[in-house]
Amino acid sequence: MYVASLNQHVTNTKQLNDNNDKQNSGCWDVRRYLNKDLCKWFSLNMKKVILFWGFLLLLTTTEAQEDKIFSDYSVEIKFSCDSNAFPSSWLNKEINAKATNLDSNEIVRSKKIISKALLKYPINLVKLNLTKIYILKSLEFYGQPYGGTNSKSCIYLSNKGIQEGYTDSWIEQKFHSEFSSIFYRNYSFLFDKTKWISSNDSDIKYGNSGVDAIRNGKAITLFDMELNKKGILYLYAISSIEEDFNSYAENIFLSSLGFWEITDMHKKVKKKMIQVVDFYHKINKSFNLEYFKSISIK
Repeated sequence: MYVASLNQHVTNTKQLNDNNDKQNSGCWDVRRYLNKDLCKWFSLNMKKVILFWGFLLLLTTTEAQEDKIFSDYSVEIKFSCDSNAFPSSWLNKEINAKATNLDSNEIVRSKKIISKALLKYPINLVKLNLTKIYILKSLEFYGQPYGGTNSKSCIYLSNKGIQEGYTDSWIEQKFHSEFSSIFYRNYSFLFDKTKWISSNDSDIKYGNSGVDAIRNGKAITLFDMELNKKGILYLYAISSIEEDFNSYAENIFLSSLGFWEITDMHKKVKKKMIQVVDFYHKINKSFNLEYFKSISIK
């Protein structure tokens, strides 16, 4: 009886183990299938996952670097129009300054553009002349839309997005243009207006201001071949000596297509370009023609 029971126990145990093996075999088949499926998913998507997290890391790192640039240059960059954004004199009925806050999805791009532009200037020079940069969705003065303007030590730029024509190049050029106005005022003793005017054709007569040009639909900033012969880059530049100066300054820091070729083709344009380069060189010795040609190409 003992032997029979033992044999029966062995038999029963074997059958039980066989059943368990079959069940376990089925489980492992499922696990193997799942593991294979997961491996396939990871193989297909891991690159995307890595790229995604890499992009986030790069974005965070880039923003941190840009913030450091603003800190190093002691410049505050703002994307909303606070109560102290404009000088009080701009709030009268005539100027009636207005602005709308920048769209949140344009902040990262705007910071990248301005940080790149700032790096083209010596830190100490920027610290002496610029304290704040406002990048806003829209600007309005005298009832007219503006792409940019400036006050004593602030620059104001509009950015409605690439789809509206506010490209990286357009925004950076406007930054250099507005910054040049601050230099034009702060270092006016270094700029010879008589020499500047003498470089133009005698029939070139400047207007009263850029405001009048905007009102009269003459705020055109495309190179004009006929005006180039007379020493003028584009129509809007005739609105004032300052606007004319701005047109050259923005192009030596970030040139529009064909700028350097135009300076080679037209003696009057070249003469004025050299005067602007000399003006900046007097402000800071690091500025010279070779430097501007190296940084102005997109």
